[in-house]
Amino acid sequence: MKYLRFCLLGVVLVMVLGTALVALFTEDTWRVERSIVTRAPPAAVAEFTRDLRRWPRFLPPDAGGVTVRYSYGETTEGPGARMTLELQGQRSELVLQGHDQARGLEFEVRQPGGFETIHGWITWQAEGPGTRVTLGESCAIGWNPIPRLLRGLVEEGYAQEFERSLARLAAAVDTPSPGG
Repeated sequence: MKYLRFCLLGVVLVMVLGTALVALFTEDTWRVERSIVTRAPPAAVAEFTRDLRRWPRFLPPDAGGVTVRYSYGETTEGPGARMTLELQGQRSELVLQGHDQARGLEFEVRQPGGFETIHGWITWQAEGPGTRVTLGESCAIGWNPIPRLLRGLVEEGYAQEFERSLARLAAAVDTPSPGG
């Protein structure tokens, strides 16, 4: 019986120390950033991204095979513009924080259920005859060791989706649709 208690105490001690080590030696934030060069000039990228109603043309059309539904707030342009993304009854809200015609924009994605706010950005800069467009997001993970250990998988998943989103964005600004 004494041996069993000693083993149980050892397991608990290893778990506590493991949790502390993970918390001490892993990042408490995930961050993903990807870029693409498009043939469009920076002004075309700025104009396209200015209105949230255009964003579904480059945002993920589905997540895990389930269609994302988009709806909009009173305003869809400039700081404070809002867009709601709904996926299987879960709603997230994307809010533009700022839009600089010359450099880029910042946004936040506010998630239900007490998840941390995702901070995002899209930047554009002339490069050769086109524009380098960069999409990035970051989010605090907190102290929980499980999300910290899985951070690399989260970042890789976002990176793959960002590459697809940037390809859709490049296609949208390279071949403007009638009416903008």
